[in-house]
Amino acid sequence: MSSLRVRHALDSLDDAVEGFICSKLIDDDDFKDFESRLRTTLVRLQQHRNSSMSPMNKLPPELLGRIFEHVVQPQECSYSDCHSVQDVCRLAERLTWVCSAWRTVALAWPKLWYFIYETSENPADTDRSRLFLSRSSTNPLDVYLRLPIRGGRRAVFQDICNTQPYRVRDVHLAFRTSPHESNPEPFKLTIESFLSSPLPNLEYLCLGVSPNSMWDRRGNFLLFGGESSGLRALTLELQDGMDITLDNTFPNLLHLRIVYFNSDGHRYYGTSLLDKLLCNSPRLETLVIEASYHLRLQQDEMSLVPVRMAALHAVWIHGMPLDVALLFLARIEPSSERLKIKASELARPHVYPDPKTPVAALRAMAGLTHLDKAVDIDNSPLASEWSTSPEFLHLIASGPHSGIWFNVVDRGVDFDHVQRIFCRQVDLKDITALRISSSGPCTKLTESFAHFHELLPIMPSVSTLVLRRNDSGITVGTVTYAAHLVRSTLAPPDFCKVPVPLLESLSIELPLFGKPEKLVEGMLSIARARARLGHPLLSVTGRDLKADEGGDGVLPMTLSENGCTVAMACDGRWEPLRDVTRNPMWRVKNDYWRLYD
Repeated sequence: MSSLRVRHALDSLDDAVEGFICSKLIDDDDFKDFESRLRTTLVRLQQHRNSSMSPMNKLPPELLGRIFEHVVQPQECSYSDCHSVQDVCRLAERLTWVCSAWRTVALAWPKLWYFIYETSENPADTDRSRLFLSRSSTNPLDVYLRLPIRGGRRAVFQDICNTQPYRVRDVHLAFRTSPHESNPEPFKLTIESFLSSPLPNLEYLCLGVSPNSMWDRRGNFLLFGGESSGLRALTLELQDGMDITLDNTFPNLLHLRIVYFNSDGHRYYGTSLLDKLLCNSPRLETLVIEASYHLRLQQDEMSLVPVRMAALHAVWIHGMPLDVALLFLARIEPSSERLKIKASELARPHVYPDPKTPVAALRAMAGLTHLDKAVDIDNSPLASEWSTSPEFLHLIASGPHSGIWFNVVDRGVDFDHVQRIFCRQVDLKDITALRISSSGPCTKLTESFAHFHELLPIMPSVSTLVLRRNDSGITVGTVTYAAHLVRSTLAPPDFCKVPVPLLESLSIELPLFGKPEKLVEGMLSIARARARLGHPLLSVTGRDLKADEGGDGVLPMTLSENGCTVAMACDGRWEPLRDVTRNPMWRVKNDYWRLYD
């Protein structure tokens, strides 16, 4: 019987009860009989409903253990953030608190207990690490250790190095300032023991040292007894001029990251460490160099010959003065046809470099077809040297497989000088698409499009040109002058050599506030001027940055001038920073840390 027939039967029962109530009174015996039968029927329905529901089954221990294993895997940030590492350690413990079934599975799953985490801040970390070690069976271990251990306690890692060195997979080792109660001599012996113990299966090492850690090894030495054939990734964190040189060879090192911490800008770093690492890492694929704005290098230690890197395909230079970044890039000579270089958040240089000085990494770039320039500069009378609003410059050149992203973020930087360095070092002759965006209060009308005329002579292959200026202070007169500036640049009145002779498409994007007439007049004059020179354009397009994209804010019009289509468009505007962040070219990472995305 279906539920519908039962529902009809209940409706009939309601009608019968209603008729019975209206006809006569019900006696006690009948009422008890009706009540009993209805209760019995309701109980049977409840039993049927409960039995028809699928029971909740427990996951098999094998599947539950796999899920636990996935939960406690380190994230990318774990390789640089000790707090996240500590959270992962505690997470494995918390899995045992949920219920007895979870506890049984977790305790019997050795792969959950691979973290050895010890710091000087909490002595309980050592006890927890010994417990984790006992539960981990023979599985590979990830060790996070900050020395010295408070109270001179023997570190768990020291026991592992002595008895089970083959189990160590990742090591994050930091030598910090020693507390006053620690005895310097045992501490130095502990350091010597850690750095000389061979770890045959070590894949990743993060080593952080500071000059106050009582580690005075500034000479050359062998790390982990010179046994580093399995090392795939290496991070070195150096503080306040602490400089070391490793004599190891790293035949299988793929990823290298060096972080320079400099608090006051008075201590200098040498380059012997970088030189040695590059020379001894023939298979290196990714290189990251991070620093502070105070970083200074000893230039007299620089080798005159850059290191040739056959497998290098991604370089990230971050957060340092411009001149220091160029010195680092001058040390690298990649030979891969698939190369991506990002130099981000560079600061004002200590000394402006000579644009003609060779920078090997930049000169190795090839196959670049697109160039984007985005600049935000404030040279208005209200601009102050002490203003907190940063100025920025992005120079982004890319091709099918290669790319370079140059980013300077600071006030008072000579962006024109930076551009000259970029153009002197990077081969731009094959650029076919050039896009330029400028924004910010700018009193000099010649900077309406960020000096684009200086780029055109070195890019003879440009066929597509986009000029974008976003400034709320632009007036009708400014639009007229901007159009005149573009015309005089693309079609010189003295009939000298015509720049970008292959130019076919031009786009001008300005805030027009719904009044495009002056821009249309300017675009028509540009089309006529190019046609007179024998280098006609195929299209000239204007866009109003203040109109809603795809809306009716701009007067739609399409005209023809000497075979050139002159049109106002409502869509297809260029959003420089948005387009860059969406470009998959810059989403590069490896197994240990994020390069850039």
